[in-house]
Amino acid sequence: MTKKRIILTSALGIVAIATLTTSITIAWYGASNQLGINTFDIGIVGSNNLKISTKTDLDSFRENITNQELLDEIGKRFLLEPVSAMCKNTWMDEQKDMPVFYDCSSSLTPSSGIPDLKVATTGFFSKKIYLLSAASFYVSLDMENNATFLENNNDANFSRAQAVYADIKKQNPETTTTIEEIKLSLDNLKYCLRASFLFKDIDGNYQYKIIDPWKDESDKTIYGGLLDNDGNGYFDTYTDLTEGMANKKEKEVVYGEVNDRSLIVYDDPVSTSVSSNNDFSPSYNPYFGNSFEGLNKETAYTFNEEASLENGLEFAKEESISFENLRANNSLIKIPCYKDTVTEVVISVFLEGWDHQCINATMGAGFETKFSFKLNGGII
Repeated sequence: MTKKRIILTSALGIVAIATLTTSITIAWYGASNQLGINTFDIGIVGSNNLKISTKTDLDSFRENITNQELLDEIGKRFLLEPVSAMCKNTWMDEQKDMPVFYDCSSSLTPSSGIPDLKVATTGFFSKKIYLLSAASFYVSLDMENNATFLENNNDANFSRAQAVYADIKKQNPETTTTIEEIKLSLDNLKYCLRASFLFKDIDGNYQYKIIDPWKDESDKTIYGGLLDNDGNGYFDTYTDLTEGMANKKEKEVVYGEVNDRSLIVYDDPVSTSVSSNNDFSPSYNPYFGNSFEGLNKETAYTFNEEASLENGLEFAKEESISFENLRANNSLIKIPCYKDTVTEVVISVFLEGWDHQCINATMGAGFETKFSFKLNGGII
């Protein structure tokens, strides 16, 4: 399936929507539509001893990075698509100097039952930036001046809500959907946005920190589960040929990162009649669909999550830091910078597809982003 794409908008930016799509395509986790990055502010707060740059040339370091420096290499309009930071231990163990994101949008699963997991090459923002300190200090995010770190762009979202409402009203004059309801859904975009930082610690080992700014203690993003990626209203299935063609079985696809797929437990089909699955004709609204929801095929072996977990199956969980965590302890991200030595940090902004807020209702939403670094104690 072709995923719809998000273009980021940030501070001072406006959403650029030329046309409103009415297609019913639903990709991995639901997708989102167009937003635009116009500015992306990164700077230094409260110190003449710390400078920043997108290059390693010593003459290029100063107190902030311009929007042009950040975006020129990737174009004026940057497309953001649902990806995932799952399986990070794989590339971390390989000591890669850039984070790897994955795309689980394919509904094609071989007879092994292992879903097609592709490395994403587009659809996220990742950029190496460099810090230069006049003395040996730790550097952390400045939490007192990050009010617009992945925050909603209210004006852009209201304009988008009006456009969506007009399109829905044109298709269905009797709709009860309101602009306010659409705006509220668009504002949920910020909950599935992530920022991440890749850097080396004082021992020279890579550290990868994901920030989920608005999560609370009850929010848990699980890297796995059932999906309706093909948009037919049923959770995706595959054909298990372990016992040969004569005994082939249709089983639900368990997507994501798990510890051992042999621990997955299935329930038997409730029907052997193919016609049992023909009485459901999904009618998706392209603005509000998502692939986290679906029906179980009556003729398929269905995933029994409770029994599987009791059997020892484990889904990987996102390890992330909230703003609340950082405000309480800004040493959770602590980058060592040595005197007159260029320090590399990789900053990424992405849409975490396994977050259940990542659905079509956020399509076209806008957000603002601005963050800065500050010194956080000397290195002894």
